Amino acid sequence: MLTYRKRAAGAALAGVLLLAGATACEGGDKGGTGKAAAPSPAADRSPVRRTADEAAVDALMSAYEKTSAAKSAKVRMAVRVPKPTGALGDPIETTGVQGWDPSVVDLTVKGASAPGLGSGTVRVIGLNGISYVQLPADSPLASGGKRWVKLDLKEPGGTTGALSRLGGLGDAPQQGQDPATLLALMISSPNLKHVGAETVEGADTEHYAGTLTVDELRGDANPVLTPSDRSKLVTAMGTAGIQAYSLEVWVDRAGLPVRTKTTAETPGGTDLAHMQFQVDASYAEYGAVATAQAPPEDETLDLFGMLTKPGEGA
Repeated sequence: MLTYRKRAAGAALAGVLLLAGATACEGGDKGGTGKAAAPSPAADRSPVRRTADEAAVDALMSAYEKTSAAKSAKVRMAVRVPKPTGALGDPIETTGVQGWDPSVVDLTVKGASAPGLGSGTVRVIGLNGISYVQLPADSPLASGGKRWVKLDLKEPGGTTGALSRLGGLGDAPQQGQDPATLLALMISSPNLKHVGAETVEGADTEHYAGTLTVDELRGDANPVLTPSDRSKLVTAMGTAGIQAYSLEVWVDRAGLPVRTKTTAETPGGTDLAHMQFQVDASYAEYGAVATAQAPPEDETLDLFGMLTKPGEGA
């Protein structure tokens, strides 16, 4: 019975963490320095790798610098994860604030319900590598009046290791990269191209698109990533089971992303870890501050602690 409960909890919380940008919460400040990622010093970065569309690379390098410096923004995401049949499910809506220097999220998840979490909306706060999920009042996971579930993503293996402990779903692709990281990935795309001018969210934008595989990222000479940064991203993609990304971004006249669309492909199969995941995000009010604080300890349930109590490990 507990094995089933662990997998049900793992599935529900894995979905919420994917929606809420758990990846952005894993490492605290960018590079552990407290500063946003920025183009690396010439002595510590790979030579510039050019695609056929050099102007697109230059445009996204500029957007990367501006987005990194902005540090945060309001975000609205529509996330689609696979159904048991393999087809993409209905969009699940997420709104709130995402920061990437330092890494923080304060988001509300609504729309398609997360199985096992109860009905209604779910709030997620991410601070210092720890994610707090506020459960609906009718959630079967709530215990003793405690409606906040704490997940320490600094556990060995980060988000992947944590979700593995919650039911073997650690291979599910983690799609919550901040827009600066997404731009860095796009710069590595060997087929990056400028699609054209489009109006998005009422703004005049330039649309860019490209694809990226693990091997392409591993072998790329990226002007905004140090070899160490690139290695970490390659490892994260491999651990998450991601085979390739399809990436799109719409950049406004201020040089900031207004919309991003990410599709992660994993090797063919029939389980959650071998399907397609899609995130369509809109960003506004760059520089918006997430003021969330960790909930009181007496209102918080440590899910890992609960699931590993003596006699409950079966």
